[in-house]
Amino acid sequence: PSNTLDSTMKQLIEAKNYEDALKLYRQGSDHVTEISSALALKACTLAQRREDGIEIHQQLSQQALQNPFIQSSLIHFYSKRTVKH
Repeated sequence: PSNTLDSTMKQLIEAKNYEDALKLYRQGSDHVTEISSALALKACTLAQRREDGIEIHQQLSQQALQNPFIQSSLIHFYSKRTVKH
């Protein structure tokens, strides 16, 4: 199940369906992996969903925060996010 979530999210992001990828992430909360969290952060970055990305960041475990993929995704998210006026 978690492999399915990760691969489906990856496909949605590649197809530029960022909102659908984020919905799937939220619906699949029982099967969320560090990979799916990194993908969700990527979707937030690309869709400029600042609040969602911050929420995902706050929900990550200390173990997840040690994952280099998560760290890279967070750096990318915070460096690319735009301030909306």
